[in-house]
Amino acid sequence: MIQETKSVSHVVLKDDLLESIITKEVRKKLCILIRMRIDSFFMQLWIGFSNDGQKGYWNSKAQCAIPVQPNYHQYKSDYFGFNRIDITEEQVKILFGKGSSCPQEIINGIKASKSYGNKHFVGYINGSFCIEDKSFTTWNDSDSVKVGIVPIRTVDFKALVLKKQFLIYDKQMKSAIDILNNRTVEDLSNIDICKLSNIFEINVEIIKNEVAEQIRNNFVITPEITELYIQRLLECDTIRADLEKYDRKCLTDVNSGHWELWSDVEPKAAEGEMLAELEQPMRARNPMSDIHENGLIGIDFGTKSTIVSVQDGQEHTTLLRVGIGKLNKAPKAYHYENPTIIEFLDLKKFLRDYAGRTGRPETSVNDLRVSHAADRDLKSCDNNSYFDSFFYDIKQWCGDDRRIVRIIDQQKGETEIELPPFVSMKTGDFNPLELYAYYLGLYINNMHEGIYLDYVISFPVTYKLDVKNKILESFRAGLWKSLPETVQNNETASKKFRVRMGVSEPEAYAITALQEYGFDPEDKNEKYLYSIFDFGGGTTDFDFGIWRGADDTVRE
Repeated sequence: MIQETKSVSHVVLKDDLLESIITKEVRKKLCILIRMRIDSFFMQLWIGFSNDGQKGYWNSKAQCAIPVQPNYHQYKSDYFGFNRIDITEEQVKILFGKGSSCPQEIINGIKASKSYGNKHFVGYINGSFCIEDKSFTTWNDSDSVKVGIVPIRTVDFKALVLKKQFLIYDKQMKSAIDILNNRTVEDLSNIDICKLSNIFEINVEIIKNEVAEQIRNNFVITPEITELYIQRLLECDTIRADLEKYDRKCLTDVNSGHWELWSDVEPKAAEGEMLAELEQPMRARNPMSDIHENGLIGIDFGTKSTIVSVQDGQEHTTLLRVGIGKLNKAPKAYHYENPTIIEFLDLKKFLRDYAGRTGRPETSVNDLRVSHAADRDLKSCDNNSYFDSFFYDIKQWCGDDRRIVRIIDQQKGETEIELPPFVSMKTGDFNPLELYAYYLGLYINNMHEGIYLDYVISFPVTYKLDVKNKILESFRAGLWKSLPETVQNNETASKKFRVRMGVSEPEAYAITALQEYGFDPEDKNEKYLYSIFDFGGGTTDFDFGIWRGADDTVRE
């Protein structure tokens, strides 16, 4: 008897998840460093800026701004949208005293104003300050220079700068503000985070290596990482094939469980992976328990569309929608005519992921799409350079022993493959038909639908035997790849797995149509002659024969 579920407390975090964790931690660290660089900018003693054509300097220590003027002969009531205030002795010390490094433009304006004894005195409440010898006096009369200042707190100055109401002169910070565009650092995309890192001369690679080493050497599975792992489990087939996300309760329900958690041996981390202990055990499900023992899948591999039928040991047969998106959508008739088309978005990455595991590899629908999803993208594509990334002549290529096809993907300059005639391909070669079959398999074999091991493929009448065998071989490889490794490694299950040739397409129709129209011969002596024309999307087939009852004596 097959054990259906079990509790697991140790899981293997694979490269892609660790990479996600590292990427997330790197982003957090970069955000902290970028915020520190921004904050440190606003801790500078003087920052030059302009507002509505008025130039000025803000002082972080005095928490005020001084307008730049050719001379300071008289006050205005406000500057930069803030009311002017009288300057205090403490502010004078900060702005003009020893070590103040007051901007030369302000000093020049003061020196162009009133002087007394060849010296210039800035007036403040109850006194004056000599900018030449840094001395204080108790007088403040008409000989002192009236420098107007306005109070602006750091938080207000920072907000005005980030909103671009105050335009600063610092080139580095100006570039950073253009990217921030009045957003917080946390709201930025990873691309913008990298741009800001470059602006502030933060070495992203060094940060990434430091974070990766820290995580691998001092790994702790935090609640945040656990949640990330759970989301990956629940979205595994959403990522692979845009299927519905699995219900969270499958991870805790003793009668449910998750295939990805199941292992016939104790989990062990390979190179680049991490073995982690869960705080709360999760429920694993044995994929073997979801095999439909009497299930049968029929695949009509068509020129324009492919029909997939599902029979689970009953007379009733249902049709399958492929690449239509979430299957909880209300079905429409055209959903079941699954376009025979592949879209290559990032073939290099897809093939790398495809080779990563013998069963249910961690591929992504964002790298390669088929059927309705690819057909939608083709119809909405307005970039001519992407046209050759859609392969919609799969069946024609299979049936033509002279056709050569050039495949590219949407990562410009990354991948370009010239496919030889289909029949000349060798096992292990890049084979689009195998990938198409793999995607069919993902829609057939998943935790929503269960697992099927018996497949029948129909062919056009005119296809040669070597072409039919090559198609069978391609479907066999792709469908096998869609099965969990536990099923692949089970000797009984692997023996039951078969992909076989059914009757020709017009013969299949003849059998159905003759039965539906009431032609039901009782024995071998009752015969009906028939002929069928099959006007397909790209070819027309013709088949004729005799429909008669079986001879039970020679049935076997």
